[in-house]
Amino acid sequence: MKFIKKLYGSEFVNKFVAEIEGVKTHHRAHSFIRGDENYTYIVGSITLPNLEYPGFLVTAGTDYETNDIICIDEFESDKEYELIEKAKELQKEYGDTIQTWLGDPVNLMTLVNEEELYVSAPYDYDQRDAFQLYTARLKTALREGHKTLYLRDCTLLRNHILAFVKERTAKKFNNPAIYTIGSLIHTIVMMQPWEQANTPFELIPTTSEEFMAYEQNKEMQRLDGQLWGTG
Repeated sequence: MKFIKKLYGSEFVNKFVAEIEGVKTHHRAHSFIRGDENYTYIVGSITLPNLEYPGFLVTAGTDYETNDIICIDEFESDKEYELIEKAKELQKEYGDTIQTWLGDPVNLMTLVNEEELYVSAPYDYDQRDAFQLYTARLKTALREGHKTLYLRDCTLLRNHILAFVKERTAKKFNNPAIYTIGSLIHTIVMMQPWEQANTPFELIPTTSEEFMAYEQNKEMQRLDGQLWGTG
């Protein structure tokens, strides 16, 4: 069942009031509704499988009233193409709501058609301690008294979280589901997608060729730093 876009007032009026009040952002004047679900923003996140652990996919929305993160759908598979097909299926099912899928662009861009699925790196994904950041966000979002993440019917994800033990050896490799939801939460918290900038700027999509060139340049800089003892 598709989500229906609902408008609240006027984007122009909201922006005008925000500018008069001297604030840089204003709340978006729309949401996506399906039954009793009402979200300001909906996003998906994908982590591909590796040789030992299946990959994971989850979609979530930010509640229009509370900004809480609500899990909508989940999927797990040890086959890359099944995860990609599920993402396409959900994107079609939801309608014009999911603008991007969070995930590793280097791996995902070789598998998806950029005209069907737009891939974006999670916030801080290139940081050395990204997994620690994501797990910290997840634990905070589930903390009693400050709960902002609701799993609803995502039983697979619930089981993964219950089984997850925070250890020094815990990494993205052996915790694809935890990485998937953790990176999604961290990105939403940093982006605050329920707000709209008063002065937006045009975003230019990054092609897979441009991203690969960027990653290759980063790798060359890293190797050069190791060679000369500066990295």
